[in-house]
Parts: sequence; structure tokens; C-alpha cells
Amino acid sequence: YCPAEPIHDYFADVHSQEINHQRLVVFEQLLSHQPLVVVMGAETLLKKQLPREKFQGLAFSLAVEENWDPVILTNRLFELGYEPVSQVEARGQYAHRGGIIDVFSTTGQEAYRIEFFGDMIESLRTFDPQTQLSSGSVDQVIILPGREIILDQDERAKALKQITKNYGEIPGYQALIERISEDPGGHDETLFAFIKSEGMLTDYLGDALVIWDEPP
Repeated sequence: YCPAEPIHDYFADVHSQEINHQRLVVFEQLLSHQPLVVVMGAETLLKKQLPREKFQGLAFSLAVEENWDPVILTNRLFELGYEPVSQVEARGQYAHRGGIIDVFSTTGQEAYRIEFFGDMIESLRTFDPQTQLSSGSVDQVIILPGREIILDQDERAKALKQITKNYGEIPGYQALIERISEDPGGHDETLFAFIKSEGMLTDYLGDALVIWDEPP
């Protein structure tokens, strides 16, 4: 089931983490090309989204014995909407201490502990965020974006310029513009409303059968 996203408030980019998780799990399953049945409302299906190719291109993999600069990896996680914390406890968070990076994917059931030897990934372990104890090891993990909407720096700059041009002189919008200017990456959903995009969730379905059912 793909739940509808709550009505967006341009003055507060706050979203339910549980709904975010449920929706991104559906995105992940649709991109896996595995047969499945998805139930959703028409407004969810037709909502403007990042183009499928762009969203899919934001995901990346980590594998044992791969070379990754830990600083570059943490920057990548931050750019994809993950929250830096001192200890990972919830989905969408990551923590970096010494030669270890913990990350809890927005679609995962377990968090991952990435141990480095220099710039090489020495091991990948799953762990329980509640106990912080390792529960197993894996050879590879896939990290999806932490949010549905992730913009690059140029897109953010263009959207902010458009907002400033259209609403900069209107009382009440100046505080919003200042807040976005201070942290553009934290307001991608707001900025995306001012970007032309033909992407919709229908593009993620591929060769699918869509059944429209109107309640009696």
C-alpha cells in the first residue's frame, strides 16, 4: 500500500517518517522489477515526482572491499536527505565515528554498520538500533535516497530565484525565503513545486496493469 502524502505546507517541510518509509518502500519495490500489487489513491498515482531515471540514479551500493572515502560517503548521505546524529536510532539517520559509519536506510528493517580500513570497506554488518548490537554480516547493501524529492544545487538556486521573484515582496513570504536560503537542501519539497517536471509515479510502474476503481 502506498499512502497519500499529507497536504504540503510550504512554510514547514515536516513529513511523517512512517509515511515517508512506506512510500519509499513502494518506490524500491517498483524499481526492483519484481511482480507485485500496489494499492494507492488516484492523487498519489498522479502526484508530481522526480523522473524515474533521476530517482533511480540517486541510489547507490556499498560492498565489502570497495574503496570509499568516509568523508565523501557521509557527504553523500547528507545530500540524499539522511540526518547526521551521534547514534543511529531511526530510519533516515547516519552516524560517523572514527573508522565506522552507521546508516539506517529509509527502506530497511535493520541498520548497517560500515567498518573501514583506511578508505576500504572492511566489513558490512547489520545491527539493531535499539541495542546497537550486530546481528549479522552482508556483502553488499543498496542505499536509497532519504526522501522522494532530492534536488541538486542548480535546481535549488533556480527555484529559490523564482520564489524570490514571485513572492519576495509579499508579507509573510520573506521569512520563508530567508529560511530556505539558509538551508536549501532542507526544503527540496517546497522548491520542487517551482520546478517543471513531467515525472509522476505512473512512470515508475513500467509495463503494468492499472485498475481504476471508484468507490460506490
